[in-house]
Amino acid sequence: MFKNLMKFAFLFMIGATIFSTVGCNPDDPLPDPEPVKNPPTIEILTTGFHDTIVTTDTSSLFTLHVKVDTGSAAIKTLTLYREGTKLELDNFRIKGEEPSANPILIADANEKNGFTWDVAIRSQNTYDTQTYKLEVADENGKTDDASIVIIVNEPVTSDLTFNDSGFKLYNNGTSNKGGISLLDGTPQSASTSSSDEPHIYDRGPVNGWDHKISPATPTMSPNYTTILKSVAAGVDYDATSFKADIEEIFNNGTEIPQGAKSDEITEGTVFVAKVNDTYVLFRFDTINNGATHLEDYYTLSIKY
Repeated sequence: MFKNLMKFAFLFMIGATIFSTVGCNPDDPLPDPEPVKNPPTIEILTTGFHDTIVTTDTSSLFTLHVKVDTGSAAIKTLTLYREGTKLELDNFRIKGEEPSANPILIADANEKNGFTWDVAIRSQNTYDTQTYKLEVADENGKTDDASIVIIVNEPVTSDLTFNDSGFKLYNNGTSNKGGISLLDGTPQSASTSSSDEPHIYDRGPVNGWDHKISPATPTMSPNYTTILKSVAAGVDYDATSFKADIEEIFNNGTEIPQGAKSDEITEGTVFVAKVNDTYVLFRFDTINNGATHLEDYYTLSIKY
């Protein structure tokens, strides 16, 4: 019995030693972590239009100051896109020169560590909004990009409210209405006993129609104040398409006071008026000297 106990104790000690030895072995060392691969960075430095260019010029070049910095690896390429498609070579410039490829391979040793370039992008030749992207890539395949939006709007060719022709102003020495509204071209009576309110009126007379006009008086048109002016030389009626231009023509004109007659009108004579706060340019296109005085009239074009 004692021998058996001794054998059991001896076996227990051996087992404990083995367990202790195995249990105390250190774990296998962990592999070193992969080094962090930082991507390159790209930034558009241009301050004039930030991230959006608004223009009416199709196919114009807009220069961006582009800054690229390296990450964990050397810079490899710069690629330009328009709406997700690589930009054609004739639609951008690098440092003032048309590139030979897109993507652009960065070959210069210094520029592989970062660069600041002038990159000129040609706007689209359509009136719409398109996004242009510049993408930089490094030797590790890491990328970064920056975008700019170009909005090409159709140019505004006119802001006029009214522009029409063919309006008649009759000889005021007859029974016809010898005045006219400069706001809609309708004939208006120049008689103070009428409820009509003309802005200008013909000065007649029946015999020897003298082709002259005057601004309406407050008695004729109590709801309107009309200031009539002859225009300075060189005013092109057809080419005048903006309200600001008509106002400038008015400011440079020579006033015809109420009660005074204009100089004699010929075909093509242009006047400018201010009706309350509206600046109106109008032209006498034709003068019809009728077989009878009732058929005497001018035709006018009006714009404001």
